[in-house]
Amino acid sequence: MITCIDEVLGQGRQEDRMANNDYNPVNDMKKKKAKKQKAELYAEKPASVPISIGLIVLGAVIGGSLLIFTVSAFIGALIGGDNIQGVAFLVIMIFPIFLCSKMLSEGIQTLGRLKRFGIYKDTLGTTEFCKIEELAVAVQKTTKFVVKELSFMIEKEWFCEGHLDKQKTCLFVSNNAYQKYELLESRHAVETGMN
Repeated sequence: MITCIDEVLGQGRQEDRMANNDYNPVNDMKKKKAKKQKAELYAEKPASVPISIGLIVLGAVIGGSLLIFTVSAFIGALIGGDNIQGVAFLVIMIFPIFLCSKMLSEGIQTLGRLKRFGIYKDTLGTTEFCKIEELAVAVQKTTKFVVKELSFMIEKEWFCEGHLDKQKTCLFVSNNAYQKYELLESRHAVETGMN
């Protein structure tokens, strides 16, 4: 088992981090080409954005209105002396209020996921792979959380060519990088099997 991804794919990440920022037309062309290739690795704008905003608005407006109406009606029924009707009305209104709160929660959760997706992309920079630990530090979440979220994003094709390694310690955002990793891992397995 290979534990250090930099051993597998070379020192590309370190070289990227130490790149010289002086203007060079050749480097400028390379950067533009890399940027275009990167755009193909990520979903341009996941379809979840308008849906999540809609969920937040509907959940907050309808849920808030229902909650105020329900509490007012319940208090009115209790003051009016019709306790059974007030309790019945409260019980009936719990389900719609629950649905609205679920819509609100789902919308907020999706917007958070979209924000973290941007952070993942920024953390990756121009590289095509990254350790899960680095991504977890960047979004201030546990590695377990990040693995689960990345699996969701890969399944929904936010990372168009995304892969996680078998140990779930690295994210690969291109098929090319993942194939190199698999090839080197299989070579490593053969070499350790011979020793």
